Amino acid sequence: MSNQTEMTVLDELAQSIDRRPGKRAEFAKAVGIGQAYLSQILSGKRPLSRLPLGTAHKLAQASGIPVDRLASQTSATPPLAPGDVQ
Repeated sequence: MSNQTEMTVLDELAQSIDRRPGKRAEFAKAVGIGQAYLSQILSGKRPLSRLPLGTAHKLAQASGIPVDRLASQTSATPPLAPGDVQ
């Protein structure tokens, strides 16, 4: 994790997902991402600040966490350098 705030947001996201029927598989499907990708997000391997905007928006809608709370993590991780793969 890049900082304590991101850890809190990730915990909140995981708790929101785990309260749902079908949990992570159904949540990933609803967002339009794979379970492995969702797992990488929740483990911090894919920082929230580096997610494509569309994915962050869908995560916010599906989880009920305001998109500005997810987006507030943008200062936690520097932007990708040219040629970096997301």
